[in-house]
Amino acid sequence: LAALAVAFVSPLLWDISSNNVVLNEVLKLLVGNEAQGAMFPLFPWLAYPLAGMALGYGLRRTGDIDKGLQGYMWLGWVLMAGAAVLMYSNPGYHIADNLRSGPGLIVFFSGLILVFLWGCHTLTKHASKHNSVLSLIRFWGERVTAMYVVQWLLIGWGLMLFGLQLIISL
Repeated sequence: LAALAVAFVSPLLWDISSNNVVLNEVLKLLVGNEAQGAMFPLFPWLAYPLAGMALGYGLRRTGDIDKGLQGYMWLGWVLMAGAAVLMYSNPGYHIADNLRSGPGLIVFFSGLILVFLWGCHTLTKHASKHNSVLSLIRFWGERVTAMYVVQWLLIGWGLMLFGLQLIISL
């Protein structure tokens, strides 16, 4: 519910500002846009980790990962279908822009992630343990947090040192 609240309330908060320069810097990080210098403001992106925490908790409580992920797969299809209707009804609001997803797009991607997770689990369950592709994916999966931190350090320092246009041109 918290993830849905973040997804649906975020567009209402976007681009707010005040007369206080310090407060505007904080607001830029929370609800800003690209013109203000915010690449990925906290709102709406906070919806994804909130949804992940709730779904992970639910999956752990089921005790049966196969049954839990199969249920999440069906939930994913329902979310994608519902999101498609939402996005078709008001694309400007439900899709928004490339750095700030609207509520419909967040719900769609959340459903897509659930179907993707089920597919990955099914693939790894039925594939050979010595499959080179799965070994590579397993290697990445074990190191994803470290790779993500390094990636954002490089991007962050690159933006500060060289600017957005140079980073985009690379």
